[in-house]
Amino acid sequence: MKPLLLDSAFPATATDLTLAQAHIRATGRMPALDGLPPGMVVDVELCYILHLVTDHRTGEADDLIDGLVYGDRQPLPGATATVWLWLARMCILIGEQNHRLALSAAENALFQLADIDGKRTDDQLSLLAALLYNLAMVHSALGDDGRAAKELAKSQKLYERLVKKDELRYGAMLINAVEATAGVMKSRDRQMAVFNYYREVAERYSLALDAAATGDNDIRQALDNLVDTLGREGEIMLNLGNHREAMRFFSRALRHLKRLNTGPMGERELRLSVGLAAAMIHVRGRRESGEKLLDALQPLAERLHDREAAARIELLRDSKDRNTSIMSLLKTLF
Repeated sequence: MKPLLLDSAFPATATDLTLAQAHIRATGRMPALDGLPPGMVVDVELCYILHLVTDHRTGEADDLIDGLVYGDRQPLPGATATVWLWLARMCILIGEQNHRLALSAAENALFQLADIDGKRTDDQLSLLAALLYNLAMVHSALGDDGRAAKELAKSQKLYERLVKKDELRYGAMLINAVEATAGVMKSRDRQMAVFNYYREVAERYSLALDAAATGDNDIRQALDNLVDTLGREGEIMLNLGNHREAMRFFSRALRHLKRLNTGPMGERELRLSVGLAAAMIHVRGRRESGEKLLDALQPLAERLHDREAAARIELLRDSKDRNTSIMSLLKTLF
């Protein structure tokens, strides 16, 4: 997916920023702010943050965002401008591949947006479209193409609505959203093709397992292959958002793995169990059990020194609550 065009969501300001923008483009620095009214200072700083993020000077941008969001000076940025600041931070975090904090930034932006009373302005709708686009980027990067596809569909609808009013401002982002949607759908199609291949392979391994009843080595080899294939099928279903089917494949893989390994849980059992928990936390009625499973698996991952599994558990535990909050906020905004 192409990065969000942050300027497309830049909110209208009370200040004419033409001269400030020209100065920033020419020098790469913020204009002198001495003697300017406080409200105008905020508007110029917003303009400069946009330049810094676009120019990949993210450290400077972060410092300015912190000053505006958490500072105690007056006046504070307006509510719509504050949503944009959180969106800008989300863009920075996505660029750094810090997906967990990117979800946190999105949550803060949506909280601010949901608190704004009255009919949604075009600025606010463009911010919502941008947040949905960025959320799709995060979820696609995390392997949740099912969620990403839904977010892109909502983002695209908003851009289609906005482009009728201002094609110059929103046209490029509409194209990006359409291309991203097509990309996710192609990815889903490719994953389904791979899944169908694995399904055929699993059937062959199951037949081989039945035929190998007389030879212990043959049974172990067939079981080993079947466990790997079922685990891969589970991951694909997880990526596609088919969480019940993912649970079924991970459970079958773990059941067969018990026949191979009667000793303590190892890395293989751990990773399949993490996949099972990842599916369970998305299924109504199984969420609490999935959360308990993640809690139980964390010390095992640490004991086995499996950093990848430990990191995935931590991400699942953190993003679970954030995704639930984000979904609730989005429902209030649509």
